[in-house]
Amino acid sequence: MQYDEHTSDLGHWQTVQQDSAPALRGFVRGYFASSSLLHAPLFERHLPSNEVPLLLNFGMAHRRLDEDGGWCSHEDAWIVGLHDRPQRTEAFGERHFMVVRFTPIGAHLFLGVPMHRIANQAIALQDIDDALAKRVMDRVGRAETWSERFTAMEAVIAERLRDAQAPRAVHYALRKIARERQVNLTALADEIDCSHRALIEQFRTCVGFPPKTVDRLLRFGRTVAMLNRAWPDRPQDFVGKPYVECDEAKALPFTGLRWADFAVDCGYFDQPHFIREFRQFAGATPGEFVRQVLALA
Repeated sequence: MQYDEHTSDLGHWQTVQQDSAPALRGFVRGYFASSSLLHAPLFERHLPSNEVPLLLNFGMAHRRLDEDGGWCSHEDAWIVGLHDRPQRTEAFGERHFMVVRFTPIGAHLFLGVPMHRIANQAIALQDIDDALAKRVMDRVGRAETWSERFTAMEAVIAERLRDAQAPRAVHYALRKIARERQVNLTALADEIDCSHRALIEQFRTCVGFPPKTVDRLLRFGRTVAMLNRAWPDRPQDFVGKPYVECDEAKALPFTGLRWADFAVDCGYFDQPHFIREFRQFAGATPGEFVRQVLALA
């Protein structure tokens, strides 16, 4: 278990991280918890990733910007499906929450719903399965420490997935797409004796997006990881952790990367392709993202 603590003019944070049990690694990557007191509202940018977080809240309600540009509130427990665009949330006041870092297949088996129904959405767990939501909040809510909450949540997941079987074709295809920089999806479908159309439908059900979109998301995730490593003293946070935004007046200059070379290293055809995809997934060009978001280590 990893503990971290941070204090600044913005407020005070305590965070805890823990890996999942080995038997659940294919379904859950780990657990994260945060207790914080923030003096003023902070805006956070959540980038698309290959994880499906389940959030359990024990403090003030969380505010999220919806697709219509209005703010909505989330309390108790909610799930965030895979998304192909950035999301913004507001953090303020006293917050206590934990995150279950599901894989897409893990979330699909745990929730029992087609994942395309929750793609690009944040949905209250009770709206998906009211009995499950009550069970989760009751079991986890009775625990007194984050470690005990992680253990309680893991027990619920283990019970729920006791007889679950990951869909072999999708599981194999996901691993291959994650491992190889360029994948011929038609050839991949032939390799697992599945039509291209059937593979797309299985991905939509078990993951949320078709294989091509998942491939693009994984490449974007590797790109963001490379940007993190290129920034001096940047903490190597877990995938899916939001970035605190700063306003334009506080943006920092950055000229340490040759973007054309960086684009090729990340597997993009050229710099325009890299910038176009990055803008879609991050809501900013790479340069804007570095100046306004990544610079706030």
